[in-house]
Amino acid sequence: MRGSRKQMSEPPVASKMERGWGFPIVAPLEYTAFRRHRLIRKGSGETIRIASTKVLFNADLPLDPDLWLQVSILWPASMEGSPQVRLEARAEIFLAHGTQTVVRLIGPRLQKKPNGIA
Repeated sequence: MRGSRKQMSEPPVASKMERGWGFPIVAPLEYTAFRRHRLIRKGSGETIRIASTKVLFNADLPLDPDLWLQVSILWPASMEGSPQVRLEARAEIFLAHGTQTVVRLIGPRLQKKPNGIA
């Protein structure tokens, strides 16, 4: 049918990636964007899929492919009474389409945050 859009089961960026990569984990994400060691902006988003070395997320604004990011993902599961955990990493933009962005994680590490701190 002319002019109609086919509904995709996965976001456009994910459809360009290898099928079945990562896990469908939705979690809040914060980022700081840099270009040549200069701060460009801070923003936020929400993850769609997470793998050991890549993350697909929806950013609050489109991100330029030449940016480097420092990302912080609030880990979606924690034991009651234990500190919240965040995944922190430097990241390079691997693929972007509008606000959907895939980043490659560099040096990911889990950081414990005291209770009550976001």
